[in-house]
Amino acid sequence: MVGIVLISGSVRADSANAAVLRAVADQLTAASGLGSTVSVATAPIDVPLFDEDVEAVGWPAPVQGLREVVAAADALIISTPEYNGSMPGGLKNALDWLSRPHGASLLEGKLVATLSASPSPYGGKWAQDHLRHVLGVCSARLINAEELVVGRVFDARNDAGDIVDPETLASLGRLADEVAAACLAEASNAPARC
Repeated sequence: MVGIVLISGSVRADSANAAVLRAVADQLTAASGLGSTVSVATAPIDVPLFDEDVEAVGWPAPVQGLREVVAAADALIISTPEYNGSMPGGLKNALDWLSRPHGASLLEGKLVATLSASPSPYGGKWAQDHLRHVLGVCSARLINAEELVVGRVFDARNDAGDIVDPETLASLGRLADEVAAACLAEASNAPARC
């Protein structure tokens, strides 16, 4: 079973970034080679502010929950909106918790695909640039060499909030294929378990 975890940088109930992640998840089972062997989970980022004093005492329950979900994942797919030209503080904070403790980061070596969605025509590109920079510093392994930006995302949704635009769905399908290929390649390189 391949475990994929979705992380939305937006915590809004009607988040466009959560909608694009749902669309990717729908396409993962159709992605080449995964079929019904894929398990998709969502990781909430509503965790307290990172604080080394708190870390020294022990992980707060929401942080422990986030860490458990991410630790069990074969790959992450992170979608970010753009707030003031960068990723939201809540997403950066979650990544800070996941990068700890120093020398034993959950992000080190983790397969991660990124995308961004925004009502602007630029699709949150600056936010995704910053997200990819932080992931690089944390030694994550980026799956998609090319950034996937979804501009004018509200135009790609129907009244229920689902992504229905054919061009956007095709782009998300290509990302799902890239994630599937990366996970399958990783599995084929893994040592056999007895």
